[in-house]
Amino acid sequence: MAHILAPFLAAIGAPMAPHIWHVLRSDDQAWKYWILGWIMPSLPEDVAAQFRPELARLCHAPTESERQEELDHQARDVLVHFG
Repeated sequence: MAHILAPFLAAIGAPMAPHIWHVLRSDDQAWKYWILGWIMPSLPEDVAAQFRPELARLCHAPTESERQEELDHQARDVLVHFG
């Protein structure tokens, strides 16, 4: 189901940003993983750019639970995707 909904949600663009921030600021690592893996790469680049600081933090200073869920790898993939 995620592969069907993700492009639709990403196509919403800027109005999705507050909802993505809500997830990224939560403690739900699985939800973060889904956002980073399925929605973030499909966002318009100008929308995704606002998440760069949080993506960089996930890459370089993840919490232990973020590291266990491999969010550091997911964040790195998103940063590479957007250059």
